[in-house]
Amino acid sequence: LTHKKSSPLMKQEIEILWKLDEDVTSALAKLDPSKFVHTKKTIDTYFFDPVRPALQPSSEGRLTSCLRVRETDKGSSITHKVDHFDGANWLYSDEIETAVHDAGEMKRLLVALGLQPLVTVAVEKHSFNYAPYEIVVEAVDGLGGYVEIEYSADHGERAPLDVKRDIFEFAQGLGLHLGQEENAGKPELLLKQQMARSAS
Repeated sequence: LTHKKSSPLMKQEIEILWKLDEDVTSALAKLDPSKFVHTKKTIDTYFFDPVRPALQPSSEGRLTSCLRVRETDKGSSITHKVDHFDGANWLYSDEIETAVHDAGEMKRLLVALGLQPLVTVAVEKHSFNYAPYEIVVEAVDGLGGYVEIEYSADHGERAPLDVKRDIFEFAQGLGLHLGQEENAGKPELLLKQQMARSAS
């Protein structure tokens, strides 16, 4: 794997997402309460561009880059993410994020510029700080329970494949009942679910 440095304005996001084979309450009881950070609800609206293929999902629902407006009870933000892969396997994302004053106005602005809403992901997130990792147990509307373990760093600090191996080993010691490792993000999972329902 050759890893080229990107703009210093970008954050490198390396994480693994698993479907939980137990309910969210059971998973939370297994984590160290002294490491609990907060619980928050997020509503993420993803947009696509009808004229720019880079901001469109593939016919299978795969997103390789995306534009997201996030709303929480503590504020809102807009994020552009570009995904990087090792073959078909997702490795990490480059992301640029900034706060926005009014999420509703930002969404209207994006529509005025020609973008269109793609999918909305509503999640209740329970975050724990197990430095250098963040563990987030999630209840996702329409999908169920998940756990996400993330390592964030400046570009060039560590190779993404090495980090993902470390995350996997760390996860095995938590005692959680982990199901399928998802090679996709939550917007892709919801989008694929919607596409399957439309096809049936």
